[in-house]
Amino acid sequence: MQQVFKSAAHMADTYYWYAYLQRPTDQEVTDFILEQGELLHRLYLRDRALIPPANLHELSFDSLEADPKAALRRIYHAFGWESFGSILPAIEHYCRSLSDFKKNDHRRLEPAMEAEVRSRWELLFTAFGYS
Repeated sequence: MQQVFKSAAHMADTYYWYAYLQRPTDQEVTDFILEQGELLHRLYLRDRALIPPANLHELSFDSLEADPKAALRRIYHAFGWESFGSILPAIEHYCRSLSDFKKNDHRRLEPAMEAEVRSRWELLFTAFGYS
């Protein structure tokens, strides 16, 4: 989950400034990221029970990243879509196009920030079994 926070912080640092009318402080950006994470996940966890089970499939980013074809196959299977074989060549082509992709290498969070993320996003850590 720290990766999610660090990725959001990186996006804020490299993109958000294009949209600012006034430059926020680093603390304001951090608070915004934490508040958005709290809001997004609290509302998702509250409302996912409203989605019929046949219309919802959850998977971890780690499983998607580790084996995208298998993850997409599980999604197709979960929804009863039988056309996976017909799109497999396009998926394989796209996966090959990402072979040189390098994820951003974010530095480790300071212990105080790590504790704040864990505290503020505790619901998320618990609900999805993150350590």
